[in-house]
Amino acid sequence: QRVIMKLILPPGVSAAAFADALEGFRRIVGREYVLAGEDLASYADPYSIIANDDTHAASAAVAPASTEQVQEIVRVANQHGVPLWPVSCGKNFGYGGAAPRMAGTVVLDLKRMNRILEVSEADGYALVEPGVSYFDLYEHIQARGYKLWLDVPDPGWGSVLGHALDHGGGYTPYGDHFAMQCGMEVVLPNGE
Repeated sequence: QRVIMKLILPPGVSAAAFADALEGFRRIVGREYVLAGEDLASYADPYSIIANDDTHAASAAVAPASTEQVQEIVRVANQHGVPLWPVSCGKNFGYGGAAPRMAGTVVLDLKRMNRILEVSEADGYALVEPGVSYFDLYEHIQARGYKLWLDVPDPGWGSVLGHALDHGGGYTPYGDHFAMQCGMEVVLPNGE
């Protein structure tokens, strides 16, 4: 069955400005990584108790593959007044999954940024991009035979970074994942 989703514009953004922003996003990441309409089904709250609720409906989603693309997207969004809702894997279903908190927001989907940049067995740390899931990191550690043990939450499909930022917990003495992270490279609201 085909689902038709209506366009919900970001608050205070005209249809023309929104179309310009989407075109700007397409120039940055390519057409296939800017989603709208029916393609937004995976960005809805999977457990909403309100049928046909648009309260948390995204207007679009854009999926960058690099920090530089995130910076460019943020600049285009600022130019057109389009709000962004970043998600790393969008799997925290207790908080609505990838659904934005404000209707009309564009989801900035970071799951394509899924590289494991470095793992240090000696110092017990991993440097990862936001789209790296616990499954990804576990498989990386296993494939290399590192003598490390991950502190994984029950749903291992979620993002290592997203879980830490949501103040998620694990099951070892290192279970406070937010307190155990030791630094982040972030893109500021002005794109720096």
